[in-house]
Amino acid sequence: MKKLLALILVLVLVSSVSVVAVTAEEYEISDDFLNAVRAEYDDNEITKDDIYLEYMYDLGNDISLVKYGVFDYAYPDDMVVIGLGSYIIETSRPIPQIYFYNKLFSLEDAYDYNIISERELEKMTTLHGIYVKKTKVTLDLRNAKYAYKDEDYINVKFTLVGSEKDFFDFYEYGVVSAAQAGELLRAYYDDLHSKFLNEVLKDVDYIDRVHNDGISVVAIKKKDIEKISQSDMVVLMDYMSNAHMRYIDTYEPGFSNYSYREKRSVYNEKSELEYILINAYSNTDATAEVGFRIGDVVMYSANIHSFFVYQYGLYDVKEDKIYDLFDLRNNPEKYYKLEENLIDYCGGIPLGDSNGDKKLTVLDATVIQRIVASLQTPDYPYYYASHKGNESGYISDIDCDGEITVLDATNIQRKLAGLS
Repeated sequence: MKKLLALILVLVLVSSVSVVAVTAEEYEISDDFLNAVRAEYDDNEITKDDIYLEYMYDLGNDISLVKYGVFDYAYPDDMVVIGLGSYIIETSRPIPQIYFYNKLFSLEDAYDYNIISERELEKMTTLHGIYVKKTKVTLDLRNAKYAYKDEDYINVKFTLVGSEKDFFDFYEYGVVSAAQAGELLRAYYDDLHSKFLNEVLKDVDYIDRVHNDGISVVAIKKKDIEKISQSDMVVLMDYMSNAHMRYIDTYEPGFSNYSYREKRSVYNEKSELEYILINAYSNTDATAEVGFRIGDVVMYSANIHSFFVYQYGLYDVKEDKIYDLFDLRNNPEKYYKLEENLIDYCGGIPLGDSNGDKKLTVLDATVIQRIVASLQTPDYPYYYASHKGNESGYISDIDCDGEITVLDATNIQRKLAGLS
């Protein structure tokens, strides 16, 4: 949240939103929206005439839901189903996006970054061209059920009536101290959890896993999911994967104090699930432009976090163990195509990428040659330094000798030619 608020503050100071829907049929494509589309497609040749808008709805607070396409690009003719919190979204392609302060966000990212919330999703249920439905059973849990038999236990995260209470419902200045309010809140959460077990789950088999911050994680049998969802006390039921449960066991975060998303499940050459890449981080952090090298990939972060220092980690399926990605920096070869997947799904930057396009090409060798010849000043974040203070380097220094030289350009050309 801190990172997002800082980003918003900067954007507010330097820009303003200039694309607003008058109605669902009347639009004006501004230069800012054009630039956002160009950035999304990584194509500066796109013009306003290349963009067609199916709809753009104002959701309030300078947030717009927009569905657009680019004429030169083909889109699959299928329906997409997206789960966000207590809502399920069905839409044809191109997939709608959120336009916020001159940037485009996927619906998932906008929800994770708290740009949109349940309020905006509720408003989307009234809009034409997109089907949005409120549900008690999340899409993830619906999909997960197919892998289980009726008698199998599934870890389910329950949001309950009363889960919304927080510290300020108990704190009263001059009457109830902060320490007393904290104790009252914890006691309230414990009572809520006990009530849930004793009333809602009294007639079913269950395994009590963990609860805090008003959220309860309990393993129940697949056959009982529908029955339990009918309880008036249950607001939302979400799936908790083995990886997510191991993350909780490892770091013991409060459910209101972290963000978690599984980015990629990776199968090895034997078609066995080997590991899962995870983006997760605490909501409290320290601002710091840091980065580290793992194999031939550099990972950057604008913040240092409590669990997963650089926001990324890995769940080793065979070991049933969670690793912070930073702790794997010296042996990335342990995992099948780890570096490739970090680039494709986790924002990793290939070592040698000198022009910032997230790819290693002959253009990077050209940039290095121009830098060495003093014909170009690097305008891309080409330097990285870890939070440890003694691990640093240059993106362009592909041979890792501590300097950017013509040999780095040569090594890029050799690597592209399969010679090194």
